[in-house]
Amino acid sequence: ISNGIDAPVPVALEEPQTKPYLVLCIGRMSVEKDQTTLIKAMRYSRHASEIQLHFAGKGMRLNKCRKMCIDLYKEGILKYPAEFGFYSSSRLRQLARKAYLYVHCALVEVEGLSCVESFREGAVPVIGDAAMSATREFALCPESLFKSHSPKALAERIDWWIEHPQEHAAMRKAYSESACNYDIRKSIAAL
Repeated sequence: ISNGIDAPVPVALEEPQTKPYLVLCIGRMSVEKDQTTLIKAMRYSRHASEIQLHFAGKGMRLNKCRKMCIDLYKEGILKYPAEFGFYSSSRLRQLARKAYLYVHCALVEVEGLSCVESFREGAVPVIGDAAMSATREFALCPESLFKSHSPKALAERIDWWIEHPQEHAAMRKAYSESACNYDIRKSIAAL
């Protein structure tokens, strides 16, 4: 039984941001959330220069992640500076509506409701297939999973979604509709 999400699925999905492609990562900046894998993946992505990373969260690894992104920007790998912030629920929904992809790298995760909340808004998820992360169960297709803690595997998935816009559009709709399965009212009824 899911913990559930309490906001309804949007009636109409907005078009995601593609210039640059907004790649969203939500979660506490910590070792087990493994945001560094996403940052390292930019060195392998054919589309890194077209991507803007956006991290929503705070924690002990914030400065490390920020420095890694600054280095990629200075080296010219990233053409758009990464953004970092800690946001309200409504601001997170706005970001998810604009996001092309939601990346979930966590090595340890009980459920990962930020993933559900993001794909409800239309952000297609790319989820690490970590043994101690339940979030991988949300994947509706193989292209939404990558070998956890592998920057190369993550870069391949990010590139695939950018290079397959028709599949991306279809899965945005499928993921958004699947969020209905995690409605908090269904969880309460099941309990």
